[in-house]
Amino acid sequence: MLGRKHNDTPQVLESNENTNIFLYIVDHGSKGYLPFDDDQHFTAKDFAQIFEKMYEQKKYRQVFVMVEICFGESLGANLKAPGVLYFTGAAKNEQSFAITYDTQLKSWLSDDFSNTVIKTISQNPQIYLNDLYTQVYEKVTGSHVRLKNFENFGDVTTTPVSDFLSP
Repeated sequence: MLGRKHNDTPQVLESNENTNIFLYIVDHGSKGYLPFDDDQHFTAKDFAQIFEKMYEQKKYRQVFVMVEICFGESLGANLKAPGVLYFTGAAKNEQSFAITYDTQLKSWLSDDFSNTVIKTISQNPQIYLNDLYTQVYEKVTGSHVRLKNFENFGDVTTTPVSDFLSP
């Protein structure tokens, strides 16, 4: 995200102050962090610090972060960076529920939040971010959709999702 290439990360986000970024995170979540296989955690503090550094280094114009994890709101709890909007399918104290099950793979493939967002955007890519939030909030069941850091983002009532989608 900070654009530093290493042997472990040969591909990085190459962005500048004119770049709009869409970041979609899907994983298993825990309260306040994303767990990794090697017993390391990516915490809410780490998450907020990355965007603070990106802002200081002029790595974006605006960022739309969509997070599909259990306890999703808790990962964005410390986020205050200007120009970053955080959209998640579960409040800080609740799970996000799966909806699509593949009987051949014997695995859950997606959650209600992701399905609803994708369907809503597919039907109207010009939908404003605030309207996307409202429509998804009304349709998702079992968890509570959250929109965070909107006060530091800009005008969510006139910014279309299409600003973050590739042409």
